[in-house]
Amino acid sequence: MRQIKIISVPFNPESGEFDDSELREFLAQTSDSEIHEGFFVHAKRPYWTFAVSYTQSVSIQARTPKDGKTNYRNLMDAQKARYHKLRLWRNARASTDGVPPYLILTNRNGAMNTSANGCSRRGP
Repeated sequence: MRQIKIISVPFNPESGEFDDSELREFLAQTSDSEIHEGFFVHAKRPYWTFAVSYTQSVSIQARTPKDGKTNYRNLMDAQKARYHKLRLWRNARASTDGVPPYLILTNRNGAMNTSANGCSRRGP
């Protein structure tokens, strides 16, 4: 059965790029996908939006923490809020240090840290 997933990718003015990691990760898990894209601006912030039509595969249905991988889509709402704060901190730190954000913390490691419900008063 064909399904559709909408992924919006905001422009990050700090890095000067669109962070398409969620789209790339999703496409790596799908087969037989068709992509339709659109561009829009909301609140003076540009976005690319992708409508991905795909056939649900077993690997997407069965992706659970037992495979040793945690990703953003597996997080609960409260965890997603902490993940977003963590990414904002990481991007600001990377900008200050002049390094790519993934050298500070990868998206997968951020999701794993957030899913463990760890948090300190000094940061996200």
